[in-house]
Amino acid sequence: MSENETVKIISDRPQKEWIPGCPVQVRQIRIVRENDRLSAVVTSVPCGGFSVKNYTADIEFTGAKRQTVGTSEAVVFTAGESAPVSVPFDEAVYAYVTVRTVTLADGTAWTNESGTRGKILPEQDIYWQTDPLYNAIRVECSGVTEAKYRPDRLSGDGAWRCACGQVNLDSSGTCGACGCSLEWLDTHLDPAFLEERSREIADKTEKEAVKIKKKRESGVSDTTKMILIFAALALVIALVVLTFTTFVPAAKYSKAVSLAESGEFDEAIAIFTDLGDFRNASAMAADTNYKKAQFITGLEEVNMTTSKKSPWFSITADGILSFKKDEYEDRGGTWEHFIIPDVVDNVVVRELDRNFFMNCKELVAVTLSDCVEVVGEQCFYNCERLEAVYFGKNVTTILPRAFINCYALTEMEIPDTVTTLGLRAFNNCIKLNKVVLGSGITEIGSYQFSLCVELERITLKSPITSVGEFAFSECAKFRKVHCRFEESAWTEPAVSEGNEAFEAAEILFE
Repeated sequence: MSENETVKIISDRPQKEWIPGCPVQVRQIRIVRENDRLSAVVTSVPCGGFSVKNYTADIEFTGAKRQTVGTSEAVVFTAGESAPVSVPFDEAVYAYVTVRTVTLADGTAWTNESGTRGKILPEQDIYWQTDPLYNAIRVECSGVTEAKYRPDRLSGDGAWRCACGQVNLDSSGTCGACGCSLEWLDTHLDPAFLEERSREIADKTEKEAVKIKKKRESGVSDTTKMILIFAALALVIALVVLTFTTFVPAAKYSKAVSLAESGEFDEAIAIFTDLGDFRNASAMAADTNYKKAQFITGLEEVNMTTSKKSPWFSITADGILSFKKDEYEDRGGTWEHFIIPDVVDNVVVRELDRNFFMNCKELVAVTLSDCVEVVGEQCFYNCERLEAVYFGKNVTTILPRAFINCYALTEMEIPDTVTTLGLRAFNNCIKLNKVVLGSGITEIGSYQFSLCVELERITLKSPITSVGEFAFSECAKFRKVHCRFEESAWTEPAVSEGNEAFEAAEILFE
């Protein structure tokens, strides 16, 4: 296996927040798994034209469901892209960085004593190609800074933003990202100045045209005529090339931006993809794809992938996800904590296919996406080391034989959203000790807990109407049924044969 095949990007997300007054802005956080080790890489930029010696920060790691799984405190960084930082929490998927102290090269120090998190800054106005002064802006800023945004002040925060988009403190008159000075921006991007430059550019173009006209009128030699003809042809060709390499792509780019902002994600993605290497089109395609995923899932943070990046997955148009165990293992996949993504190939994951994890004997823990509604038949069949399943918020159906022969399961809580729990769901889970059935479960199916020899009790959140045949057969230790509802709501369920343990159990009301 090549080295590249052992590296997997878990998440690569921008951090849009900034702590007012902080001399450093964290811009990007990437979490990578390499050779079974998780690490985080943090990219930061000084908020001004000064040198940052180092800074310390706390990193909060969250799992696939955005719950905090742990924090690394007082990690030391230098500005720019950091060296990889070890992540001690294997279930970490995302991270958030809070800067605590900054030490500048001149010895000046800044401290975030209260551990305040950053705030999301207001959107910065963009220089659009439709701006009458756009040509003058591009000419004026050429070789100085990327004129992408209108420079502005952050009222009350003691900072200003450059044309390149970087936040800088008022105490520094120079941008920490591109090195452009605030004084230069104030002068050269002043509307009055730009209008004058626009007129100068137009006058220069007109004067050049007059010169050419005079030369033509005064007569020229045949050689000069030929030169002028070829020059004109070259100019036409250059204009054609410029049109198709700059003007047309720029117009398409602006259209794609507008489409993305109005929610026309697919069309915007298609245009950005077609633009290839033009500007940051590939990055915009990825960003628009993520916004689409947020929109269709309703999630703020989306765990998304493709079958190209994760070839062990395949998905149908209806959102039924399948898993190739051998492909996953061949590419170095680990089993300590498997996370089901929210979106694969731009399709929301709605259901785990039949036999999804069947015979994955090393699987220990699984987190299901909030998008998953159906856990397929025999999904965890023969997952002998499975200890925990973290259900999403929207699961409604667990199909038959889902957890047969999960020997390591000791307890299980079925969410209230589940209304269907299939037959033989926990058959032969020999270490299963206690179970909580959510309020959506009103029936216990046949052979549901058969051969659960360690099962001592179940907890019901709603009354049940029936117990299927042999649901509690061979459950010699079963003694109690805890009911989390009023005793007045309880009626004796219809109990089929083979359930002597249930019929003898004590019914308790909490």
